[in-house]
Amino acid sequence: MRFGSRVIQVALLAVALLAPSVARAEPPLAPEGHGVLPASTSGEVLDREVAPPTPWCHAELEALPNDVCYAKGPTSKSGKRTLVIFLHGLVEQGTDWQHSLQRGMKAAGKRLDFSLLAPRGRTKVGPGKSESTVAWPSRDRTLEDEVIGEWLAAQKLIEKREGAPFDEVFVMGFSNGAYYASSLALRGRLEVDGYGVFAGGSAPKGTVSASKGTKTRKPLFLAIASKDETAKKGKELAKALKELKWPHRVASAPVGHVVADSQLEQGLAYLRGRAEKAAQESDEPKPTAAKSKSKSKKTATAPKDKKKSSKDKTKKPKKKA
Repeated sequence: MRFGSRVIQVALLAVALLAPSVARAEPPLAPEGHGVLPASTSGEVLDREVAPPTPWCHAELEALPNDVCYAKGPTSKSGKRTLVIFLHGLVEQGTDWQHSLQRGMKAAGKRLDFSLLAPRGRTKVGPGKSESTVAWPSRDRTLEDEVIGEWLAAQKLIEKREGAPFDEVFVMGFSNGAYYASSLALRGRLEVDGYGVFAGGSAPKGTVSASKGTKTRKPLFLAIASKDETAKKGKELAKALKELKWPHRVASAPVGHVVADSQLEQGLAYLRGRAEKAAQESDEPKPTAAKSKSKSKKTATAPKDKKKSSKDKTKKPKKKA
């Protein structure tokens, strides 16, 4: 097993992040040597040593404004620059669970040729609106513009600094991040090149009817973890995508609550292929308005000329008589 997948899987199995409907997380242990010191004999607290806050971005990634983490990856063999915006699962504040995800995705980016943006969600928007759980606003969208604005600002900053825009941008989510990514996709919320959801994603009641009018239909790669309890909702999403005739691909693997190497590779290959096809179609020459008008005029006048010719033929016999 490769390093990237091993890092992600070990961390995720330990964390056991679940679907948005269930929040389960063990309280973090206080760092060694930190905590409230015993009170004096007079009953007063002698001192209080507070642990420094855990940085959202791991030291291996660059911390951009608003806790958006960045890791530059290599250019692909085709010469394209790919950006993956990765949405984390549920994270309890004060822990560093997200660090293993960030490191694993950074390693995958180095192997699969993509740069990584790993933004931070919000508290009070996840399961039970917990004040200690960092999640994505899948249901409460009052902060959506602000959250998405941070991603776009980070992308713009990187592109300006590196002197070129990314050729393709994909939004990928794991667990709670997958539920949010599927919501963004089905609403046509972003102008990106595609979505990837891993061990998550759903199609709540009314999704099909609500998404029929979505004009921006970006391809979606759905990775179902068949040994995980999110598999049921993943299958429901697959059924909805099929009914909607949405461009998508489903890949099921006998894994638990993880981002599997094989599924990540399949997802990137599928999304890159769709992006390439879309680029080729947009480059194809289209008939100009002048040519279309000319053809329309010619078609309209043809029956008139034919009719006139028919009248001339009927008059000739009368003159001879």
